[in-house]
Amino acid sequence: MNLKIFFFTILINISSIYSIKVFSQSIDLFSTTLSVPSISEIHREEAARIGITLIFVKITGDSNVLKTYPKLISYSKNATNYLSSFSYIEDSNHSFNKKNHLSIKLNFQPEEIKQILIDAQAPFWGSKRPEILIWFINQSGAIKSFSQVDDFDFINNLYEHIQFLGLPIVEPILDLSEISILTEEKNWDEIYEDVYSESNKYNADIIYIIQFSEKIDGGWLLLSLKKDYKDIIIESYIGDDILNFLKMHFTNLASNLAKNFSIPSYNISTLDHHIIKISNINTYTRFRNLIMEMSDVSALESIKVKKINGGVIYFSVPSNIPIQKLITIISLNKNLIKNDIDLQNIQDDRFDLSYKWMGK
Repeated sequence: MNLKIFFFTILINISSIYSIKVFSQSIDLFSTTLSVPSISEIHREEAARIGITLIFVKITGDSNVLKTYPKLISYSKNATNYLSSFSYIEDSNHSFNKKNHLSIKLNFQPEEIKQILIDAQAPFWGSKRPEILIWFINQSGAIKSFSQVDDFDFINNLYEHIQFLGLPIVEPILDLSEISILTEEKNWDEIYEDVYSESNKYNADIIYIIQFSEKIDGGWLLLSLKKDYKDIIIESYIGDDILNFLKMHFTNLASNLAKNFSIPSYNISTLDHHIIKISNINTYTRFRNLIMEMSDVSALESIKVKKINGGVIYFSVPSNIPIQKLITIISLNKNLIKNDIDLQNIQDDRFDLSYKWMGK
């Protein structure tokens, strides 16, 4: 499809990027699937080199990861050494006489990948990621309609890029209540309001509305890209490549999220530890749920139970994570409420942070 000229305004609440309510979906950090021409060893090795680079991108949130952390280049050249398993998938939608009907799923060894990141001093962004709900609205004359991946090539390509960055995507169902939002009588403010209202049922962490229209002389006019409810920063764009612009936008989003929620790679044995106190753990169910959720908090897999005293649990976390970043990461969990002042802080029970568990 020939895309000639675009203009749209980006309305972004940057502050909301750092205060997402709770990351509600985990992604597979250590596996990827790629198309291959054949099951030959040469093609498998080539796929593994590409695959491990994609894994590095997902984990660090850096789309230029090999340039940023050049030590990773040598590991990518020997990627098959870090595979735990692989399997081939044949696409039944392709005939045998067509190319690229075969895919390979590559599973890399988590501990090996983590050690590689430590060696390269690259950050680790955990598997809990924000779900991104994207609404595409195409306007043709006075007619507005929702669009999906099958309607325009750039939408499908954009989704592939967002998934490459390690961000989970939620696609609208487009049921009758959603489709009925787009009427000629409504102005855009009313449409935005209704779309955000319908978005509640998806429980997505970040909501996008991308509005665009066809030009009479060909190409497209992107009118606006709105993110979340509060719009603070306005950016304008004029150009001839809608896909590239959107890719750059979501690349920057992933980078901002990763910078805020990733932690440095480290060797645990060489570090001191922060102590986190969590109260209101007076049943086994609460204990079990807390342990499960804490282990999922943005790559803090090294968190350990240090002490249990009645309804209070003390965790230790490697102290290479600055306190403020640790607070930010823990804030992703809506069940943990921070205690700014804790009157029970006595010398024998030293702790750096105090929280109350509000979950079941």
